[in-house]
Amino acid sequence: MGEWIELSKYPQPTQTGQCNRVKYELSESPYGEISVLNSQVVNEELATISGVANASIDGTGKLEVHYNNVNGVSDYYVLAVKYDEYALMYSCSNSGNGYRRVGSWVLSRTGTLSATANTAIDQVISQTKGLIKEYYLPTSQSSASCFHYPKFDEPQQFIELPGPCDTSIRGIPDFNVSAYEGTWIEVARYPQLMQAGQCNRASYTPIAGGAVSVMNSQIINGEMTTLQGTAVVARDDGTGEFEVSFNVNNEIRRSNYYVLATNYLSYALVYSCVNVDNGNKQRVGSWKLSRSGTLTAQDIAAIDAVVSRTQGLHEDYYQTTDQSAETCFYYPNIALNDDIILPGQCDQTVSGIPDFDVNQFQGNWYQIKRYDPVTTTCVGGRFTPESDSINIISYEVVNGELSIKEGTGRINTTNNFGQITVILPVAGSEESADTIVYILATDYTSYALAYSCTNVNAFQRQIRAWQLSRGRTMSPDGETAIAGVIQQRQELHEPYFRTVEQNDNCQEPNFSSAFLFKSSIVVLCVCAIFQLFL
Repeated sequence: MGEWIELSKYPQPTQTGQCNRVKYELSESPYGEISVLNSQVVNEELATISGVANASIDGTGKLEVHYNNVNGVSDYYVLAVKYDEYALMYSCSNSGNGYRRVGSWVLSRTGTLSATANTAIDQVISQTKGLIKEYYLPTSQSSASCFHYPKFDEPQQFIELPGPCDTSIRGIPDFNVSAYEGTWIEVARYPQLMQAGQCNRASYTPIAGGAVSVMNSQIINGEMTTLQGTAVVARDDGTGEFEVSFNVNNEIRRSNYYVLATNYLSYALVYSCVNVDNGNKQRVGSWKLSRSGTLTAQDIAAIDAVVSRTQGLHEDYYQTTDQSAETCFYYPNIALNDDIILPGQCDQTVSGIPDFDVNQFQGNWYQIKRYDPVTTTCVGGRFTPESDSINIISYEVVNGELSIKEGTGRINTTNNFGQITVILPVAGSEESADTIVYILATDYTSYALAYSCTNVNAFQRQIRAWQLSRGRTMSPDGETAIAGVIQQRQELHEPYFRTVEQNDNCQEPNFSSAFLFKSSIVVLCVCAIFQLFL
């Protein structure tokens, strides 16, 4: 029983490959049958045929083998054997017209034969009619001949392939480290033990000494996990090979990563390999990367061309990485004085409340909570509709003094869904900037929730939100209504709201008299801008 490795054979029409093996195992059959599995590698694919064998009842080395999906029974004779080292197999069938078809196989347990084994086999060959040593063809059992791509019926935690890593693989020539730096978004990957999530990214940043800081991130169950490492160029021949060190649970793990293809601007193909099982297997990793999150047809063609000619890379093993907005969303830890920057892009379908009535909305509103950092107190604003715009007066107490600022707004007249465009001059210039704010909820008499969103880059957005009240405290009805809206919008997260101090001693402008400004230049405070966006 066990596996035998074929060293040579008579030519066989059904055995056109290399790396031939045969495995015998006792089956669970009550009749004492033996399971037989023959395998060979043909064009980097493993071909197998299975069957059952019955040993001769007279104790001689004869096996009657019936292969699945093959008619008839084949007889095989064990002409010589040393069970822990070698075997010589023989078969013969009449083919008509006075001819017979002879088959013979020289087998080994280890892939090699001792001189003693060769002598014993040669002696039997010379004594057996129909066997001539010159007819035997050598069977290659080299790593290259035995390499193939296994077919996996179940999802794998990693990809292990037969044979050692291909040491001839190199990264691209004239590799430009600086051009490669920045953020890469994973489009697809070989399964990895350390990558159980989605929305995977890798960021490369130069650090002192010519090294590169590596930050890998992924989203698992709505939370971001990161792995920090350091990469150095592994070769001095200019090819794209990094040696990357990661600290995993206080253990330094080093791996070599090869950039097999990249144009630096839109795509990259990365490969890694480590020998396992004493070099009998290789554990391969590969990643298809993009700057934007998608690959063009030209990018895909360039990557596929390299995959097809690189041993260890096979399209079937790549798993698509989910980079959707839903999968990539998480709530980052944000410092108290930082803006609220969230993953994803602004929702283009957002709208304010229907049938928004600016005349009911006019008047004084106090900020109770907001997303913006809070550095002042007693923040409020007054909205006054005019003939073709809204006059906005914002005020706050800064270092014990009342500061008043003014701006204008414009109601979107194409619909009535609480959208206000605020037009503000840019400080230090003669230009102005438009900002859009939505009124997501209001009863006009006690509470309102205002919201604004601006895309920071292709993957992040800044969210601003204000909980407003007609009084200096929020009414219970207002808290309930606003909480309901917050639950409906993923980007609104109650822990992100910062409380604005309001008290009965807060200073407030006297709106019945002329305004006195602290400066002859009108300064518009960003934290008081309400923009309504359709």
